[in-house]
Amino acid sequence: MRPASPGTGIIAGRTVRAVLEAAGVKDILSKSLGSNNAANVVKATLKGLLSLRLREDIYKARGLEIKKAGSAQAPEAAPATA
Repeated sequence: MRPASPGTGIIAGRTVRAVLEAAGVKDILSKSLGSNNAANVVKATLKGLLSLRLREDIYKARGLEIKKAGSAQAPEAAPATA
């Protein structure tokens, strides 16, 4: 499963589509590799959804800061010397 551009919708097989629609997912691409047994596909989809992490948690684990949109500050000017 991969995020898709807004407006794409759910591009998935009928089993995955049913699970994602029930979960409220709007824009996603998916490809099922391996088994096409509906029960196994549902289990794999649910496992994938349950393993999602928040962006904040990922950045924290990597020791990075999240940059807020629109909060880009202009560099401060050096003090003028006379």
